[in-house]
Amino acid sequence: MSSQVDRTGTFRFDRVNSVGLSSGKPVSEDDLQPRSITFSALLHLSEFWDEEDSKWVDWADADVELVAYLPLHFFDKKTQEQAEFSIRKKVAEVFGWDGASFKGLCEGDYSETKGQVRLEDDTYEKAKYPFKVAWLDTFDATPGRQLRQITGDDLKDLDKLMARHLQKLAKPAKAATVKKTSAKPPAKPLKPPKTDAVVGKCTDQEAYTECFALSGSKGGDELEKALNVVWAEEVAKVNVDEAKIKDEEWFEIKTKLLKVIAKV
Repeated sequence: MSSQVDRTGTFRFDRVNSVGLSSGKPVSEDDLQPRSITFSALLHLSEFWDEEDSKWVDWADADVELVAYLPLHFFDKKTQEQAEFSIRKKVAEVFGWDGASFKGLCEGDYSETKGQVRLEDDTYEKAKYPFKVAWLDTFDATPGRQLRQITGDDLKDLDKLMARHLQKLAKPAKAATVKKTSAKPPAKPLKPPKTDAVVGKCTDQEAYTECFALSGSKGGDELEKALNVVWAEEVAKVNVDEAKIKDEEWFEIKTKLLKVIAKV
């Protein structure tokens, strides 16, 4: 029996045991476009990057598997078009996908596909597992967290664009700390964490309507676009198949997004 990964960090995988695709519910009764599209892959982890010793540790014999949920698209309510998550380009690169067909992506042979994934803590209260895939990369990519940099005039333009929000959120920054974990593979599978009781219920449409109605009253295209991204990510954390999400879970999603909007 395969074990589940028991820590955050950067991992290599040496094969993909299976893949699948899921789509969210339609935008509306008149518009059947899915609100989100997520690609999932069952990865066999073969190596773990030891940050302290800066070397790969062999995990091949430990038989550790990981289900990677990789969001590809979300429906942008403002533009009324499908938008891409940045990780989609990495899915195309690692899995050799030309991007022309979801059928082609799902029917590919990935038994010899190799790559890297970076795991981070999943802070969502109702998460089924404690970790989530934060990034995907090629097998020989530089391990660890990769920084995407904006420089020069682009930084000045970004400061001008976000000036009002920066003034509201400006606080002294705290230094980040790195937690050292053992490079040894996990000894046994993890049990899913216990969850707290739910305090309300609502349908997916009620949650969607209330969140985006409030974001519209706050004003600003950037807020609504950002909310679309957060919506797709929070839904994927609960279940990539929206049809299986319960009313109590929709209420939790709605509550979390309303808190995000209230901070703006």
